[in-house]
Amino acid sequence: LSDLNRKAYLYTLKIVCDFVLTWLAPILAFTSEEAWGHLHGEADSIHLHRYFTPEAKWNNSIIYEAMNTLKILRKQINEKLELARQNKEIGSSLEAEFVIYDPQSTLTQDDISMLEELCIVSRGTLKHSGDKLSISINKFKGHKCERCWKFFDEDEGELCCRCKKVLNSLKVSNL
Repeated sequence: LSDLNRKAYLYTLKIVCDFVLTWLAPILAFTSEEAWGHLHGEADSIHLHRYFTPEAKWNNSIIYEAMNTLKILRKQINEKLELARQNKEIGSSLEAEFVIYDPQSTLTQDDISMLEELCIVSRGTLKHSGDKLSISINKFKGHKCERCWKFFDEDEGELCCRCKKVLNSLKVSNL
């Protein structure tokens, strides 16, 4: 439970939930009050809080540009995934892997990892070759994880390394 990505996702969800609950409080008074009580305890009421305003540091142009690039790539990957689905090459996006050919080396491995999550695919690969930025979709040949349904290379049972790591951390924390 100490995974930084998991903590970041939970923190983000908490912030989004707080924003949405304060916005909905005048309309769904009882429902938002009950949800607020579950999240923050019964000590105070949501109706005593003002609308949340985003912090100035959240307005980060570098992250904004990086995410816009990833959104454009995600759209292109999803279009190719849909074509592969229509051609019966894959059944679901988790059966696929994408390869991005980036001759100018504008992308990093972190960008590829983020695209794997955004596109819900089993693997993404970055190659610094070709004449221009291009994307190909292939069917991933591997084993399907019984827990997350992603495909993986190792033939080490029914779970991928990521799921084994999560389950092992849960066993340790529950002792």
